[in-house]
Amino acid sequence: PGNSAYRWRPLQWSSGGSQYVNERTVGVQQTAWAFVAQSRSWLPPPIRSLFWFAPDDSATAVRIPLYGCATRIPPSYADPVGQEPAAAVRGAVEADAYTMSMDSAFWVANLVANLAYGERYADVMPLVQAKIHQYQATFFESSARMDEQAAALIEKGEVTAAIELVTAYGVQIGEQMTKDWRAFWMYLFSRVRDGFIVTQPIKPRCISGGPRVGCTSRAVPQVSESGYSASWYARIVSDSDNAAHYAVPKAATADAASIQANRRKILRMDKRHDHA
Repeated sequence: PGNSAYRWRPLQWSSGGSQYVNERTVGVQQTAWAFVAQSRSWLPPPIRSLFWFAPDDSATAVRIPLYGCATRIPPSYADPVGQEPAAAVRGAVEADAYTMSMDSAFWVANLVANLAYGERYADVMPLVQAKIHQYQATFFESSARMDEQAAALIEKGEVTAAIELVTAYGVQIGEQMTKDWRAFWMYLFSRVRDGFIVTQPIKPRCISGGPRVGCTSRAVPQVSESGYSASWYARIVSDSDNAAHYAVPKAATADAASIQANRRKILRMDKRHDHA
């Protein structure tokens, strides 16, 4: 109903004795990590390789820049055990594919991704994509500046200092990204909770002891019902006997009194008052 491009696995399924297959998107929910590797021949050897790494779904996570010469990686992106021998990272966040941690880059990215799946896809995915582009643009600019600074150090023979510079840059970027993406998940969760679209309040909070006009004692956010698309409602009505099952009785709209009574019933079910 949310026009999601995602389909839960398995890719192949059956119904009524026939076999069918789901289209596989480029970004998929079972992704553990994704990367884009750059090899820049015009730069000094220590900083030629730049690794743009993203945890979890490649369509819903930000790629952070990590230099090939780096001697450390962000702890929130690291693994305390390691998939391969000697791959464990000391000081890494204690988490794995089963044990969750809010300090783990993978788990934070997974939280954001799962809000974008399913029926809230149309509401959440545009926000996620916009935020990704915002961060990527910032990282493109900052990594270009880092290239210049590191290259200048290498030209002066300070290779060790250059390596430490880009290493610290990658660690700082990654640790901040995990915190920022966790905060972004909280923003998204608040915005699309309970089937609504929730946005910031319009009226300010009243000041203690001041006039209580045009303000509220507590923050009252703006709330709108998300509902479903017109095409989804049409699909519901056209399926089997749904039209008859869900139809509002004609008696409820027969005259003005019936319409008003029905309206009040709906308001009571929504826990709202009739201010008409």
